[in-house]
Amino acid sequence: MISDVGYALNSLAHLALLLLLFTVKKPGVAKHFLVLASAATFVWSTSLVTFLFGPISLSSLLSIDVFKQMAWLLFLAGCIQTDFKSFWDVIRKPATLVIIAPALVALFAPYLLPINPSWSFLALIVLSLEVLVLLEVVYRQAGQEQWAFKPLIIYLGATNLFEFVTYANATMVNQVEIGYIAARGYIYFFLMPLLVIAIRRIRHWGVDIFVSRDVVLHSSLLLVAGGYLFVMALVGYAVNYLGGNWGATVQIILVVMSFALLATVFLSTGFRTKIKVFITKHFFANQFDYRVEWVKLTKWLTHA
Repeated sequence: MISDVGYALNSLAHLALLLLLFTVKKPGVAKHFLVLASAATFVWSTSLVTFLFGPISLSSLLSIDVFKQMAWLLFLAGCIQTDFKSFWDVIRKPATLVIIAPALVALFAPYLLPINPSWSFLALIVLSLEVLVLLEVVYRQAGQEQWAFKPLIIYLGATNLFEFVTYANATMVNQVEIGYIAARGYIYFFLMPLLVIAIRRIRHWGVDIFVSRDVVLHSSLLLVAGGYLFVMALVGYAVNYLGGNWGATVQIILVVMSFALLATVFLSTGFRTKIKVFITKHFFANQFDYRVEWVKLTKWLTHA
């Protein structure tokens, strides 16, 4: 299924983020909450890859969604509270218990009481709204650091707004639309770079992850390629749907020419140079990666 690709990509992306977080040697509460939220999203995304685990039941889908939301609510609870010294200090705060109480009820109630799925849809709507409200609190509390928090606000705001729409629609039609579920993996994957940017910007978290320019370049090229192929797949589907007997033939020609054009663009040195310059100007404070430049200088001096 097309949904498997999106969830698999999202799982790999969050696994990579977890590995980056584990490389941070400096201990800190923010790091622990980021690890928890990223791990929960990784588990959530992986469990929805039907190629690995088969089709997921409605009750399991709702439970894993609540589990993910609860992890991000804990993360936001840590963001809006600054008077703590450890992970458990945040957990024991009355404000934290109030924040995660709806998620705990939504997670365990279906296993204790015979509850109609429509109530679980409503609970997930409430959790999405709760995340959006907490994001507004975090943004206002940031003060002069609002610029640093903007990518985080956009990432969680966009994903939870989509969660809200998904389950609001499910409440109206009394079932979860497959199209919404299939799209979620792609949405989380395409928006995840915003989370990485936020982690790098928010200095007081103390989570100083390093992402090299080459990694950003190649991941950006993959993102561009994925978006391009997705658009071309939609165009091919439309041609096949509208083209009648000629549709399948035109679709095959379109796919082959799309791959040829993509390969031509990506093999272009000028295109790669423009992407690298754009990344350097907009994502890094320094013009050059000086660790790489020093190695180049050392090799040049050695052979001079």
